[in-house]
Amino acid sequence: MRRFKDAHEALQALRSDDKIDMLITGALIKPIYGLEVCWEARLIAGEVRSLYILFVAPVGEYRTKIEALDSGADDTLDERPRPEELHAKLRVADRVTSLQRELIREASIYYLSGVDNRRAFFRKLEAACSNVSRGVSL
Repeated sequence: MRRFKDAHEALQALRSDDKIDMLITGALIKPIYGLEVCWEARLIAGEVRSLYILFVAPVGEYRTKIEALDSGADDTLDERPRPEELHAKLRVADRVTSLQRELIREASIYYLSGVDNRRAFFRKLEAACSNVSRGVSL
């Protein structure tokens, strides 16, 4: 588990490390409000990356929990949860991200040959062309 000093650092890590597949954020983080972190993290993950977001909210803040779920969180948790509840939610996150990764893989390959299908090929081509426009060689 990696910890970050603030939301900006966490979002930068999400951008640069596609192996991160879970994010725990909350309503009281700074300098970016936690709901905005959910939105931004979903944009970073896009359609082809598994990312599970657990949002920590103050006890009794039901409206904040609903807003978090609408902003892209997968689940919510009260501040100061029981350790066994936190561990159970982390196990759920692990199961969900494993299934998502498998679904993404299955949706991206041609099953007979195991090579990228048309959609995956053009998605990678578009990303490569985008990198070229930023000075990265093709």
